[in-house]
Amino acid sequence: MDFANDIFDDKEMLMKVWTDERRRRDFQATLMWENIKNFSAIIASLITVDSIILAALSGGKIYLPILLPFVPMIIVFISAAGKYELTRRWVLVLEGNSHLFKLEQLLGLDHKISNRLTYFKDDEYLFQNWLKPDPKSMLNSMLNKELKPTMEYKSTEQFLEDNVRPRTPNMYSYLVWVYFGFIIVAAILIVVHLSLICFRAGICVIH
Repeated sequence: MDFANDIFDDKEMLMKVWTDERRRRDFQATLMWENIKNFSAIIASLITVDSIILAALSGGKIYLPILLPFVPMIIVFISAAGKYELTRRWVLVLEGNSHLFKLEQLLGLDHKISNRLTYFKDDEYLFQNWLKPDPKSMLNSMLNKELKPTMEYKSTEQFLEDNVRPRTPNMYSYLVWVYFGFIIVAAILIVVHLSLICFRAGICVIH
């Protein structure tokens, strides 16, 4: 008995695998939002603490080591860790999508369904990802359909390479900018710390 072929011929089993893979993909997408929520709360708290410290210590005598930019450097480290984790989750989401696309082919969901529907009669496919994009369509442009359509990918690796660093904005590209913003804020705080140290040490002279 060819067990592998039996699985691929068993539509009910393939549908169960598709359902499980869909849940797994959605769970990873949820974790991307949890990533932003949790890391943002930690980083925002550190920024607030550092700002309070700077405000409290900017006048009067200051113990210089306290002004060293430890907190901003921690913010940079946590932001980099958050971005890495976000990218890892995004890759898992993309892998899940590629698995779903392959399962849809095995289930025959990539076939045209013209003349089989009472409503949405003009739709050629059950799932829009199998539809070749129309560059003149405003909706396709909004949905980033100018990217390569599903049927043109030859491998999962090619699909991942094209979408891990998307050429057009999507959920991941917007979320990752949150961490770039935190890194910019941390860089500004580092400059403020160094400026205060420089000024209090008498190295900087204001004319």
